[in-house]
Amino acid sequence: MANYQTSQDLVQAVLSVCGELTDGTSGYQADALTYLNLAYKNVLAGGNLYGIDVAEPWAWALAKRPLNFILKPAIQNVSVTCTQQSYNITFSAAPTDVTGANISVQGWFINIDSRDEWFQITQHTSGATTAQIDVPYTEASLTAATCNIVQFEYDLIDDSIVVDSHNCYLDFNASTGASFTTVLANGIYTPAAFATLVQTGMNASATGVQTFTVAWNSITRLFTVSSSTVFQLSFASGTYAQNSASCLLGFDVLDASGSISYTGTYPLNAINRLTAPMACYRQTSYYPVNGWSSPKDEGKIFELSQNAFLREFPLRYTRSMVPDRFCVTRTTASGIVTVRMNGYMSDLQTKVEVGYIPKLRALQYNTASIPVVPEEHREFLVHSAAARLMQDKVDNRRPEREKMAMASLQALVHANRKQLSLAGNNYGKLIPRTGQTQNRRWIIS
Repeated sequence: MANYQTSQDLVQAVLSVCGELTDGTSGYQADALTYLNLAYKNVLAGGNLYGIDVAEPWAWALAKRPLNFILKPAIQNVSVTCTQQSYNITFSAAPTDVTGANISVQGWFINIDSRDEWFQITQHTSGATTAQIDVPYTEASLTAATCNIVQFEYDLIDDSIVVDSHNCYLDFNASTGASFTTVLANGIYTPAAFATLVQTGMNASATGVQTFTVAWNSITRLFTVSSSTVFQLSFASGTYAQNSASCLLGFDVLDASGSISYTGTYPLNAINRLTAPMACYRQTSYYPVNGWSSPKDEGKIFELSQNAFLREFPLRYTRSMVPDRFCVTRTTASGIVTVRMNGYMSDLQTKVEVGYIPKLRALQYNTASIPVVPEEHREFLVHSAAARLMQDKVDNRRPEREKMAMASLQALVHANRKQLSLAGNNYGKLIPRTGQTQNRRWIIS
């Protein structure tokens, strides 16, 4: 317990400093876990905690691989017919991508006959020539007018699932009580292919005993594992619980038992927060924004607030270019982030990488649940949870415990920043601040 290795250790430490029994009989055990998770989520989410800025790009919390998405080129090979004061528009041919395959352009923007307005396409089905726009067409009716169909907004969704030695095991018990372990083949999969992989593996392991079905819901982005009779997914008690595929399937580190069907809790690749500028591999347009820019900014796409973005990059002036600015337009409760770019590709698809902290699973009271916070700094979680529990108990030691929480959190922040400094190229250098240096001219006669 003193080493704070597991979530169970942390709960017991909280109970101990609050004067509670740690043998499972304390009525505050559930509260201790709740308060641990509150501190855990707060430090991951960023912002200010105890008046301390914790919006850190925590190296230990970053996604193991960046989220990738593709900037799609504009569609300029179709014309459109519009009727004044009508939502309905008709394309000369169904829109296609760079390969010639039919695609849906719902959510894309359309500029008609080079006029000022951009309309957003609110309804369109792949392969259809008819669509609807967000407001009735404002100008005089047009037939076979030239148009530019552009995707400015992107949902930051990555449907890649990487299976490796750290997450390839799946322990489960059949309805007979027999225990099985499925080892998933390492590789990269789409969600549908991964569901098939897990289903095939479980059925191969339990051949002649029980049959399982694994389904993927593209709307909720959750996996469901089911059978015709009761079974157990041993995500906490299994032999390989700490190298389990439970994280990929979106389940907590808990055994799922007593039912014939279980659905995950965490959507695939859900985002907690972005941590760095986006990166792309095509040369971005080089021009000063707000009076400054630098060659070092090449290949980066920087975030602006919505107000600043709309002020600097109104739609009517948006042009074909590799984007170098974006803003977040929407974030859902399930962790899907939508961004708007300040430019669009004319003819080439472009890969963009996004560094982020994912929505991590809640801590659970078992030895398989391990916080991502480095072990030497997990005392912050204990102090913070203990202070809240002491408040519930009207314990006059609460202020002292809060001070300890603040000190340990500050130590975590300093350690993170020192690591970045030591690993950077400025360690040991004296860096003068802008405006605090003097220019000297030497005259040699």
